Amino acid sequence: MDADAQLMERVRDGDVASFDLLMDRYRKPVINFVYRMVRDAAAAEEIAQDVFVQIYLARTRYTASARFSTWLFKVATNTTLKHIRKHRRMVRESELATNVRERFLDVLTAGENDGAHESLERKELGLLVQQALVALPDKEKVALTLRKYEGCSYQEIADIMKCSVAAIKTHIHRGKLRLRETLLRAESRLDPTATD
Repeated sequence: MDADAQLMERVRDGDVASFDLLMDRYRKPVINFVYRMVRDAAAAEEIAQDVFVQIYLARTRYTASARFSTWLFKVATNTTLKHIRKHRRMVRESELATNVRERFLDVLTAGENDGAHESLERKELGLLVQQALVALPDKEKVALTLRKYEGCSYQEIADIMKCSVAAIKTHIHRGKLRLRETLLRAESRLDPTATD
């Protein structure tokens, strides 16, 4: 049993100080995870707070059948998806293309310094990937975020999302394909000389 699961067992038995330790340890990772899914700092803070409230309320039912972090991210995933479904903000392709075009124009007019130019391009590409990630279907978004940003194994993601490892690999593969298609479409809109 991992140390965090032992702390959570103490929480289950009424030790509030152990809950504070877990919150201190996992607050930032949970906020970062949620933020990568919703791209809204205030919402990420609010959702993370809700995650810890749910963890605390469920303390009496806690059993250490898996790593504590797996259970925590399962709660965080479900809470975040519930928020996304309730406040769906779909990024339409036209808006994405307009935003990308404006940002790339900023990059092109940023100056003649190659180092600064390359740094801005990397930053803009990262922003484009983040926007495209937000627009993915929920299962693909969660699987990719857990794998890429949280470093979870396929098995951990399967446990969090309550599906098979094969399904997780499919979600990740499809998510990567959609991201690639979105990035290629955005690039072709920005460069009218590009060919498919």
